[in-house]
Amino acid sequence: DVCVFKSDNLDCGYNVAKLLHKEGCYNLLTITSNNENLTDYKDRTTGFYNYLEENNLLRYEVHVHKCGMTFEDGRDLLLNNLDFLKIYDGIYCQQDKVALGILSLIEKYNVKVPQDLKIVGHDNLELIDYFYPKLTTVKENFEVITLEALKYLIDIIEEKEEEKVQSVFESIIIKRETT
Repeated sequence: DVCVFKSDNLDCGYNVAKLLHKEGCYNLLTITSNNENLTDYKDRTTGFYNYLEENNLLRYEVHVHKCGMTFEDGRDLLLNNLDFLKIYDGIYCQQDKVALGILSLIEKYNVKVPQDLKIVGHDNLELIDYFYPKLTTVKENFEVITLEALKYLIDIIEEKEEEKVQSVFESIIIKRETT
């Protein structure tokens, strides 16, 4: 019974899987948070998995991998799971920092992005501009979300609104050089 203003994370996960598939990927993996309390990551994972299921792309035992969501976690993930480079041709990292950690090491293993492996991140961090290739990512519309929440708060203060709302907003995929 609370007000919610957030991105449509189910749609985010679904649309990233759809983009990777459209770009020629058939062996897809999503990397999500190992923190079970973060529902945004759960929803992205569900959306991603739903697309795989609907399009008969469930080919392996693992299509979801959980880890921390830092740059170092991305590097460690790659170093400890080099077989991912042989199995998957499309990876959705649900945090840009993880994707950038992977990208920082990938050339060492003779994997070309996006020719051999396509990668999509999430959050559109400014840091992306300092890495090559430039990361395709999901950008949440925080400006619109914040304005809507602020309008709602003003309405409550001015006693124009009492009802609890659950507003979900569309995100966009910014296509760059990794897809």
